[in-house]
Amino acid sequence: MVVYVGCVLGELIVIAAGSGALAAAHRSELRPALIAAVVGLHFMPFAWAFDERTFLYLGGAVAVIGAAGLLVGALGVAHAADAMAVVAGLLMLAFTTMFAAGRFVPRVHEQPVA
Repeated sequence: MVVYVGCVLGELIVIAAGSGALAAAHRSELRPALIAAVVGLHFMPFAWAFDERTFLYLGGAVAVIGAAGLLVGALGVAHAADAMAVVAGLLMLAFTTMFAAGRFVPRVHEQPVA
């Protein structure tokens, strides 16, 4: 529970600080990608805390997508941050659906009968 609360508080602090920095730089349009990147990063320690590798894959993928949105948006591509935030959200939905369907359960290999 300590890891969970720490990650959520850290997420809120980084989003607030990052949003302030983007606003000061007159780049608030990049905020959706910032949020996606930070949300992704906040999931990663859950893999260790809850012994569930899904959080590592999910967090890594969402963080990379969010970071890509920040980078491409900062390079001047209109709506890149918005688009990548939507992609990150859809990916989170896909991961959640796959997890619920048991796609991340370790496979048990049957031993051949002698």
